[in-house]
Amino acid sequence: MQLAALSILRSKQWVPLTADDLTSLDREGARGLNNATMHSLRLAHRRAWSALVTLGILVFGARTLGWPASGLLAFLAVSAALPVLMDIVRWSMARRWIRYSYLREHRTHELLMLAWQVEREQSVRLAPTSAPSEGKTLIVAVLCTLFGLPGVGALLVALDWTNLEQIWANYYLPLLTLGYVVWTLVRDFADIRYVMGANVGTRSLCLESDGALDIYALAAVFGVLMLPLGAVGALVLPFLVQLLRLAWCVWRYVWLRQARHMLSRRVHLHQTASARALAGAADLVARQTQVQPGEPKSR
Repeated sequence: MQLAALSILRSKQWVPLTADDLTSLDREGARGLNNATMHSLRLAHRRAWSALVTLGILVFGARTLGWPASGLLAFLAVSAALPVLMDIVRWSMARRWIRYSYLREHRTHELLMLAWQVEREQSVRLAPTSAPSEGKTLIVAVLCTLFGLPGVGALLVALDWTNLEQIWANYYLPLLTLGYVVWTLVRDFADIRYVMGANVGTRSLCLESDGALDIYALAAVFGVLMLPLGAVGALVLPFLVQLLRLAWCVWRYVWLRQARHMLSRRVHLHQTASARALAGAADLVARQTQVQPGEPKSR
């Protein structure tokens, strides 16, 4: 998810489009377009690539390195818990940057949704809401990681879905997992230092705990559905979870591009109309101040 995962639990209410909505869109459209291009799209693109890399590691481990189901589930758990750990670091070091980034992302999302409805000639829009609380999402993700993840692991062991000895039996599994952890830590710490090297609002920094909640929720749903399949279900589960996460990230990125295009068209039409109005006003002033033939010229 984006804009804090718990925001999906909010009730959505549709309200009629008003003239004030169109005025707000024309007034803030250019700034929203810039934010969508410089921040929102880059964040969505990065998350899509991250989901694709994780899926690629799972496929490579299963097909080439012969990872068992227990190894695939262990790597999926690490890919979910590690962002939560780094979010604690982000929150403690750069809370002001994170809060401003979420406020900006929230307003940009509202402008994109408004442009989406206006350009499609709809008569309603989603009612405006307050910015979501990224702190609540982080708290829930931490609780799920500290208590839920070990409990699920113990349950899988009890059901013979996983075997802890198999995780360490494959030499490349802990080695590749360690490399993934080191690469993630280096990248995230570099991002934090990069963002904190500028004023608040200049660069964007968002939490990634919502991705962990996606994995936990999808794993719980598919785990219940595939419980009768036993070991086969445990083998398929990580791929289904990651495929759905990748599909969501790609869909989010594509939608942002389309919504940005609609907002760009709206901004272009508004700026063109404003330029024509200014040109017409300037021409009218020039005509009114022009000296008519036969009139005495002022000294």
